[in-house]
Amino acid sequence: MKRIACIMALVFLLASPAFAAEDPPALAAALFPPVKGELNTPGAASKTFTEYKDAKTWLDGYAKDKGVTLTSLGTTQGGNQIWAIRLPNAKAKMRIMVFARIHGNEPGSSEAALQLIHSLIRGELKNTRKDSEFLIIPFANPDGSIVNKRQNAAGMDLNRDYTTNNQIETRTLSKAFREYDPHILVDLHEYTVWGRLGDKSCPYDLLVAGVNEPNVPKALVKHVGVYYDAVVGALKAKGMRGGLYELLSMDKESGKLRVAESATTFVSAKNFLGMPSRVSFIFEVRGIGLGNQHYERRTQAGYTAVGAMIRTAVANADKTKAVLAETQKEIQAATKWELSRKPKNEERMYPLTDAATNAIKDVPAVFVNRTGGTPGETVTIPAAYVIPAGRKDIVERLEYMGVKVGKLKKAANLDVDVQTIESVTPAGELYKGFPLYKVTTSVKQGKRSFAKGDYVVSTRQRNRLYLQVLEASSPSGFATLGALGDKAGAEAPVYRVMKELPKGSW
Repeated sequence: MKRIACIMALVFLLASPAFAAEDPPALAAALFPPVKGELNTPGAASKTFTEYKDAKTWLDGYAKDKGVTLTSLGTTQGGNQIWAIRLPNAKAKMRIMVFARIHGNEPGSSEAALQLIHSLIRGELKNTRKDSEFLIIPFANPDGSIVNKRQNAAGMDLNRDYTTNNQIETRTLSKAFREYDPHILVDLHEYTVWGRLGDKSCPYDLLVAGVNEPNVPKALVKHVGVYYDAVVGALKAKGMRGGLYELLSMDKESGKLRVAESATTFVSAKNFLGMPSRVSFIFEVRGIGLGNQHYERRTQAGYTAVGAMIRTAVANADKTKAVLAETQKEIQAATKWELSRKPKNEERMYPLTDAATNAIKDVPAVFVNRTGGTPGETVTIPAAYVIPAGRKDIVERLEYMGVKVGKLKKAANLDVDVQTIESVTPAGELYKGFPLYKVTTSVKQGKRSFAKGDYVVSTRQRNRLYLQVLEASSPSGFATLGALGDKAGAEAPVYRVMKELPKGSW
């Protein structure tokens, strides 16, 4: 009898909302009914998310239309192609890029991208092509998509590899970002519904986060708000809910909900991809773990949000370009880089769906405010960095970002700031496969000899903010991500040159 009772208890536990693969029927009916709107994807007829293998034939059909190009950006580790639809326009004011499914277990993102492709070529968004051009990648991680796994074929989370570019897929995507150089960039995802908050879950159909790296000028952050308001308003008009992308968890000690602002470091894709002055967003559709449940609603949420971004970009093209240009000037004029920020905790309320009542209820929460926190380590921006020729691996990572690198034309003895790594401590995994380290450093002025052919990286270039990765103590720098490969006591192979190098020396 005890054994039967234990089995029944386990069955009840696994059937509870905290372990549910889908929303309970009553909650789904009350809070997430289907939304109106025609869908034109391969999976629309059966209300199942489109498989990678079925997408190519569908894309081939659209590629026959005038002004549409279907290309492979590259081949994955598993031998699959990363397909992209390009809608070129030589007179475009706005270059807009949308990519989806960097995590293979987030099918709603791909479906929204496929619906977007239809709409831009044959549907309601076709007129937006008059003043804009588009690059759309519906399956950024084909290998993971095929097996419904977050990671790529090597078991790596590609969304944590934009800085180091260890994987062939992120190198391929980085090349696309660099060459296409969009004004507007949207990274489509889905977020986990059940499992973290017991019988409660996040009620938003789509979460939105724009660039919030501390060194990004406030004018761009403010302008991003115009797009955010448009997205939330469009979702509301369709009977859906949109909100800020914040990370939810339950505090183990207090039992209170913890709401953390999305990351402010380079490791966050929206920040990394927004560094060269872009309106960069991550969209998170409510979806992971739901299977095919809410197929229409999830697809419509992602598509509606991206459509609102596009319409806003078209309507505000001149203003957006002016803000981006001003942002560049401000970045170039900056003399300091803030490498870290200490967040502050604040009390607030947060809405959650309650499976016991099938309603949305505000609950007390602790909000981890990162952008409103206290500035941490700040460094003076050098004129350049010098990197020994033997560390070509570092330079290659910079070049994937679009950073320009020169070489010394002759040997030189230079006054430099020497970054010494004092300690390197494993800080656990930064999601699957990528180790993260806590690095402490010291900096001393000194003279070092450099050879002809050693690399010079000037900070006087557009992608200036990317160069923070060369600061050994940066929380999202090469050292923290294990890309410098140096042990405690070693000099970091990246030397700060505080004064401009003589003209013609490199």
